[in-house]
Order: sequence, then structure tokens, then C-alpha cells
Amino acid sequence: MHEESRDYYDVCYHNTHSLLIKGRLQRKVANSLNAQRKYVLAAEVSEKALEIIRLAHQEQETIPELFEALTECAYANYFILNAGRLQVLVAEMRLHFPFITDQNVRLRFYFVVMLSILLRNRWYMLPEESITHGEFYLQLALATNNWSTIATAYSGLGFCHLWREEFDLCRKNFQIAFDYLQNRNYDLVLTAQVYTTVSFRMQNNVSMCEQWAMICKEVAEKTNNQNYLGLTYSNLAWVNAKRKNYLYAEEYARKSLTICIPVCNPMLYLCIFPLLKCLLLNNRYEEAGKYGYLLLHPTLKGFPNSLNEKIARLNEAWLNQDSELATVLEDVVREAELTNYF
Repeated sequence: MHEESRDYYDVCYHNTHSLLIKGRLQRKVANSLNAQRKYVLAAEVSEKALEIIRLAHQEQETIPELFEALTECAYANYFILNAGRLQVLVAEMRLHFPFITDQNVRLRFYFVVMLSILLRNRWYMLPEESITHGEFYLQLALATNNWSTIATAYSGLGFCHLWREEFDLCRKNFQIAFDYLQNRNYDLVLTAQVYTTVSFRMQNNVSMCEQWAMICKEVAEKTNNQNYLGLTYSNLAWVNAKRKNYLYAEEYARKSLTICIPVCNPMLYLCIFPLLKCLLLNNRYEEAGKYGYLLLHPTLKGFPNSLNEKIARLNEAWLNQDSELATVLEDVVREAELTNYF
């Protein structure tokens, strides 16, 4: 009943003169939008809430309220991949952090810092700082004795290990998160399931990737989580491409694109590389160049330099209608395979 709740908050908003209450109501609207994964709208409303609470803060000291509004705004900006804005918000939060005494609020700040590290590095070969921070966050979470908070911390640490390509540690942390979650909080369960799948894919383990992808598909469909359903289709496209079932691989890749392109999902590469392989085999080089161009998007996950160079060359060949487009495309697919991105 999110829409009904937001309508009620809107009525309340227009019937109060208190800036602080107006800000709180906007925060509730933003949280409702986040819960529905409407991240662009959530970010807009979070920014509005923050500005209102800033005005209220000028009238009375409300540092905790301001800090929580900053936290929620930072969270929303992560999901719309606005790295610059996220860094600005984190810097401002650090100024207020010494005055925050609520342990749960402090924990949410540490979570936002983790998100900022991920986005700043584009989920690629994260620095040691990410693990140090993740371990610290975990110790604070364990002290809460709250299953959801602890599972979030283990899941976050697993995510950091994944993008450092430390796959055993990645799956170990995700498994502990599963143990705490026990199928509560399906969004977090699905996050851990999807990236456990990716970890097996990055090790070229086709059977385990397929096994986990089918689990993800069932949960994503049951919870109507389109974002993760798109990534699951990507992984199934990869499984079929590796088994040379190219008809199914292309079908899954295109289904994934339909979901992932409109939201500019940073993991878009998961479906593009299998699709490039299919298009290469069918001599559809021009269409492949169009999709290869998407790999240059600045919010997409980072790649090794060797792969970046070949993708840039593909883009150049495509734009210039180079006669060597087929050869360049083949080089990209081969390099993606060598670096475990396909």
C-alpha cells in the first residue's frame, strides 16, 4: 500500500507549517519509493527532504535529524550511480558524525561509506580499505545482536571480496548471511544469491552458475524483483553460451537487456558479452558494435585495462564502419573470456 501511504503523507505535508515535520514526511515518501526500488524518484524526494531539514536545522539544532536525512540521500544517490554527489554527502556526514550517539544511526553511516567505496572504484579490484572497513562494520553490527543488521554486514563483506576476486571468502560471507536471514528479507537474500552466482561465473564454473541462477530466478519471480531477474537472465545467457546453446543464450541476453538498459544497471556487461558472442557467430557485426558501445558507459562496472583497450577499439571500428570490425569484435570476446568477464 505504498501509493496510499504516500498520498496520506502528501496530505499531511500540506497541512503542517512545521519545517521539521515536512522534512520527516518527505523522508517517509523517499523510504517508500526506495522500498519499491523506484530509485530515481527516491533520490529526488530525498534531496527535497534534505533541503527542508537544512532549513529546519537553521531554526533549531537538529543534527541527528539532519544526519539521517544525509544518510538516506546518500543511499539513494548510490542506487542512481551518482558517485560525485555521494562523495559530497559522505564528506558532510563526517563533519556531523562526532555528534551522533545513536549506534544504529552510526552503523548506517558506515554502510554508506562502504557503498561510496564500491561506487568510487566501480566495483573493480577494490582496495584493501574496503575489507578493513567491511570488517570494522561487521564487528559493530555483531554488537547489535540484530539478525538483519548482521546479515547486511556479512553480505556487504561478501560483496567486497567478490570485487577483489576473492571468491571463497565472498561465498563464505554470503553463506553466513543466508544463515542469519533464514529466508527473511528477500531483497537481501536475493542480493547474496545473485552475486554468489556471479562468483561461480567468474570462475568459469558453468554447472554451479546454472544451479544458483535457477534459484535466483525462482526467488526474483516470486518477489517481482525485476532488477535481479534481469541479472539472472544474464547469467543464464552466459551458461547457455558456454554450452553452445546460442539460440537460448541470445534469447536470455535480450530479455536481460530489456530490463537492465532502462535503469542503466552497472552490471549490464553480464548480458552484453554473451550477446556479443552470439552476434559474432551470426555475422551481425554492426549490431554487436551498438551493444559494445554500451560497455563504455562511465557508470558501468570497471574492467581490466586490456579489455578496456579492446572495447575502445571496437567502438572506434564501429563508428568508422571499419572493414576490420569482425576481427576487432572477435578480439573483444576473446579478451573477455580470458579475463573471466565472458
